[in-house]
Amino acid sequence: EAEGEADGTNFREGDSVVLYERSTDADRLTNHQSVRCVIERILPHRLTLRLAFPQHDIFHAPLYAIEPSHSDSLFAVQYRGLFALLTCNPQRRDLLLSQRRPNPESDYYLLVGPPGSGKTSLTLRRMVEDFLQDYPDENILLMAYTNRAVDEICATLSASGCTYVRLGQESSCAPPYRHRLMHNAIAHCRNRQAILDELSPIRIICGTVASLSSQPELLQLKPPHTAVLDEASQVLEPQLLPLLCATDCRLVMIGDHKQLPAVVQQEAEESRVQSPLLCEMGLTDCRHSLFERLYRHAVSHGYDDLHGLLSRQGRMHEDICRFVSERYYAGRLGIVPLPHQTGRLKWDCPPLPSEDPVIDKALCHRMAAIDVQGADGTNPKVNQAEARVVALLVRRLYHLHTANRIAWNPTMSLGIIVPFRGQIAAIRQHLQGLNIPGTEDITIDTVERYQGSQRDVILFSTVVRSQGLLQILSAPVESDGQFIDRKLNVAITRAREQFVLVGNLQLLSQSTDYRQLIQYCYVP
Repeated sequence: EAEGEADGTNFREGDSVVLYERSTDADRLTNHQSVRCVIERILPHRLTLRLAFPQHDIFHAPLYAIEPSHSDSLFAVQYRGLFALLTCNPQRRDLLLSQRRPNPESDYYLLVGPPGSGKTSLTLRRMVEDFLQDYPDENILLMAYTNRAVDEICATLSASGCTYVRLGQESSCAPPYRHRLMHNAIAHCRNRQAILDELSPIRIICGTVASLSSQPELLQLKPPHTAVLDEASQVLEPQLLPLLCATDCRLVMIGDHKQLPAVVQQEAEESRVQSPLLCEMGLTDCRHSLFERLYRHAVSHGYDDLHGLLSRQGRMHEDICRFVSERYYAGRLGIVPLPHQTGRLKWDCPPLPSEDPVIDKALCHRMAAIDVQGADGTNPKVNQAEARVVALLVRRLYHLHTANRIAWNPTMSLGIIVPFRGQIAAIRQHLQGLNIPGTEDITIDTVERYQGSQRDVILFSTVVRSQGLLQILSAPVESDGQFIDRKLNVAITRAREQFVLVGNLQLLSQSTDYRQLIQYCYVP
């Protein structure tokens, strides 16, 4: 642990970093020993790091610095995947290159899961239970792009009483599931035979795509009959090829190409595919996931038996769902319904002493948009005026909970989404002086980190105050014949009961998605 002024602007909890001595201006990462770490906790005056590998008696310098940790291993896996495609079973290669008609019973099936539709908690759980019953002697592989999603898979398996083993590192796995990690499960084994005996009765293997792709030999040890990929729309094709080419198992992909896509730093023009042969098979953009390419191919060729849609969601209130359904899912997404999806707001907005009438009125509506024109400071990715409004919204929410005798649990019930990391620190600074219980545990993060999560109330600080940043905030893509903002879809759909947008409404209205959202919201 380090005490002092901990500036979390460029880092978040869970980030991998390297630590090195920085006692003088001449000290650099290139001329000092570096230590790999993971950020466990960021507080205003304290930074807690966990070493990737246990080491002793190495810290003697008065000052240290941290920088983001990068690895070339993922690129190496993708290059191996491309080679595997060239050398794999011709039938498998033709399938992945859309050169033959897929068989949904033995090749793949695509399931579109809109927000809150129970992709992991219900659908994947039922798939696993049915598989274990129908194929008592076969193995199943469960994958996701992020460790957070794999944690959710582990939670689902544990609730079902299933025995499984997980690949990955301690630092990337939630504590309740670390005893299921491969190296912990076989720690007591003394030889190869003991390891085989230990793993033999375990029929479920799970992990991130990266973890599984780096250990394809495991698929030879325990070949799967079926592989299920959650978060499929976030995985690029080369990332999956090592797994798909190493086995002929059936693949079930669960995803939503109208939520967050794969993370790609390469510019759009560089990613566009020019080859007529590749375009003919549907590979038109290297930024697209395999899920999206296969889904487009299935729809365009009328392969209705290859894809399906989960059309009921149990997360959002019907008023929030109505906008999302019409804008992003052609009116096909409905509610279960559950009690919280049809009732009134859980507070009656009593006549408390008013600090800001605009904030009071906004919190009395299911969906609201608050106009903030001013902005302080020189950093374009930090908006102090919005940070102040968000902090006041949090204080008013606390007062509403107290006045209506509702338990205040901001860790679970309140989430704050921002587009840029700098705004996280700005909002936390404004919250510090308000003396609101539990605000240090509120999750304030980017929309990328929020996918897969939900909160009763979502506050979305958009930050932007220039046309240039608006183009970064809102970058619509074509989907099913219309241009949509996938990040905005994710931001809205994290909310179970209430959503409040904070930003420059005039500027935001230059984006089609934001304009339609503002028109749908109550604007004080």
